[in-house]
Amino acid sequence: MRGRDEERIKRLCSALDQAGIDIFIGSGPYMRYILGSDVDYAYAYATRGGEVGVLCSLLEMERARDATWADRVFAFTGLKEPTGEDIIKARSLQEAVPGLIERVIGPKGVVGIDYTVVSFSEASALRRRLRGYRVRNVHRLLREVRAVKSPAELEAIKRAVRIVSEGISHGIMMVREGVSEREIYLESEYFMKSIGADRVHEFLIVASGPNSAYPHGRPTERKLSPGDPVTLDYVASSNGYFADLTRTVFLKPVGQELRRIYEVVEEALGAGIDAVADGVEASEVDRVVRERIAKSGYGRYFIHSTGHGIGLEVHEHPRISSAEKAVLKAGMVVTIEPGIYVKGLGGVRIEEDVVVEKGGARVLSSGLSRELLILG
Repeated sequence: MRGRDEERIKRLCSALDQAGIDIFIGSGPYMRYILGSDVDYAYAYATRGGEVGVLCSLLEMERARDATWADRVFAFTGLKEPTGEDIIKARSLQEAVPGLIERVIGPKGVVGIDYTVVSFSEASALRRRLRGYRVRNVHRLLREVRAVKSPAELEAIKRAVRIVSEGISHGIMMVREGVSEREIYLESEYFMKSIGADRVHEFLIVASGPNSAYPHGRPTERKLSPGDPVTLDYVASSNGYFADLTRTVFLKPVGQELRRIYEVVEEALGAGIDAVADGVEASEVDRVVRERIAKSGYGRYFIHSTGHGIGLEVHEHPRISSAEKAVLKAGMVVTIEPGIYVKGLGGVRIEEDVVVEKGGARVLSSGLSRELLILG
C-alpha cells in the first residue's frame, strides 16, 4: 500500500480530539477517506490519538492488511479458530463493534457515528450495542473536515477531471444527426472506464432537443436532430474521488434564442468562478450567478442551486446555494453549474470544477473549451 495521506488523517483526528470524540467508526466514503482503499463489509475507525484501522470479516482480513494503510486490522468470525487479540468472536459486523471499541479505547468513552451514511436501522442497532458508551452524531463536524482537500486528494480529483474531460470530448465527437442519446451514453461510459475511471456514475446525462430542458434528463432512445442542443453531464472517479463536468453543444442550425441563452449561461459561469475565493460565503457566489441570469430575463428558468462540493461523494458540503451559510475555505473543491431550461425550446448548462484558493479560484477543467460549439 502506498504511503498514507498524513495531512488528512491528522486533520480528521485533530477534529475528533477537539470535539471530545474518542473514536469514530464509519463506512461508505469513510472507508477510503480513513484507509486509502475500500474494504467490503467493514467499518473504518479513527481515534483522537491518531490511530486508524478497520474491522472487517475474516474473509477480508489479509486484503485489508495489504490494500490499506490501517495501523490495526481487526476481523470478526463465528468460527472457533483462529483466535488472537485482532480476532473478535461475533456472527456479524455490527455484533463485533462493541468488541472493537473496547479493544481500542476501553470500556468507556465517546463514539462518533455519521448518521447520514448508515441506515436508520443500522444506527439504531449500533446505539443499542454501545449502551455503555456515549454515542454522538458527528456528521456536521466531519463534513467540514472532508470539505477541505489535502494535496493528495486534489491530485485524485485532477485525475478524475482529466478522465471526465476526455469523456465529454469523446461524447462530443459522437454528436451527429441520427445518433441516439443512449448510444452516446453507453460509448462514453465505456470510454471513461477504458482510460482509468474506477467508477462511472450511474447518473450520466445525455439530453438532446426538448429533453435538454430537463435538468436531470436521462439518456433515451431519442435520435439527435438538426438544431438540437445536446447537454453532456458526466461524472466519474479516480481513486474514489469524483469529477463532475457539463457541456452543451449544438447541431446546426441554431436559433438566436438558444445562442443568446448559451451566452448568458457562459457569462454567469464566468462571474460565478470570479466570485469564488477563500472567505467568501457560498450564498454570495450563488447570488452573483443568479443575478447575472435574472438581469438577462431568464431568472425564472434557472431552477437549481449554483453548485456543490465534490470529493469522495458527488455531492458534498458546501452547497453553492442561496440558503447555504458556509464560508468557502482554501482547499475546497466545488462545482459552478448555471443552467437555463425552457420547456419546448431546450436547455443549456455548463459546469466547471474549481478549487478554492486564497485569492480566488482555479479551474481544474481548463483544458475543456467553453466556447459555443455548433456541429454538423
